[in-house]
Amino acid sequence: MGKSFYGGGTRRAPGDTPAGAVIKALDIQTGRTAWETQVGGGILGSGLMVTAGGLVSYGDGHGAFVAADATTGRPLWHFNTGERWKAGPMTYTVDGNQYIGMVAGSTILAFGLR
Repeated sequence: MGKSFYGGGTRRAPGDTPAGAVIKALDIQTGRTAWETQVGGGILGSGLMVTAGGLVSYGDGHGAFVAADATTGRPLWHFNTGERWKAGPMTYTVDGNQYIGMVAGSTILAFGLR
C-alpha cells in the first residue's frame, strides 16, 4: 500500500496453445465474414488502417509492414523492418501525393502510394 507498481506480465492457461492473430473483414450488409487472414508472428503488432483506395495496412508480429487488398485480404506488399511496432499506421498527403507512415522501433517510416 502506498507504493507504485510498474511490473506485471501475462501467461497462458495450462494446455492453451497460441492460435495467433486473425484479421477478419465483415460484410456490413449481412454481418457475415467477407474474408479472414492469419497475421504473421502470432500477434498483431500494430493497429489497422483502411484507405479509401482499398488498402488495409498493419504491422505484423515479425516486424513487417503489410499492405493488403481490403476486398480480399490478400497481401499485396510487405516491408520487413525487423523492429517492434510502436504505433498504428496513419496516412497523409503532401502536394497531392498520399503517404502511409508508421513507427517501428526508433524509426519513422513513410511509404508513398501510387
